[in-house]
Amino acid sequence: PVLDETLLARLRNDLGDEGFTISINIFLDELKNRNNTLERLNKEGDATRLGKEGHAIKSSAGTFGCPQLANDGKKLEIAGKANDLGECQSTLKPLSVSLSAAQQHLQSYLKRMGEARA
Repeated sequence: PVLDETLLARLRNDLGDEGFTISINIFLDELKNRNNTLERLNKEGDATRLGKEGHAIKSSAGTFGCPQLANDGKKLEIAGKANDLGECQSTLKPLSVSLSAAQQHLQSYLKRMGEARA
């Protein structure tokens, strides 16, 4: 699944509506920045740093209830640790797809949440 709504509900309960919304928006901004960084590192051919980005994506995606994105980030992390640029590059397309899906689903979740409060 793209989102773990049970985890999101728990996070929302822990942070409150305002804190949750702020945190998700920061995460969404981070995803945009990370996507740009991935593109740059790919052009530079830097497998090690691609792997470090994969680790960061895996960790934050897990925190914010995006299991598919976390899984794809882990694959990039593993390829980067092995310094395997070819494998890093093969993981970037599915990672980009899951990153985009996570962004869309989180934005939709926030919209539904706002409508439920209204």
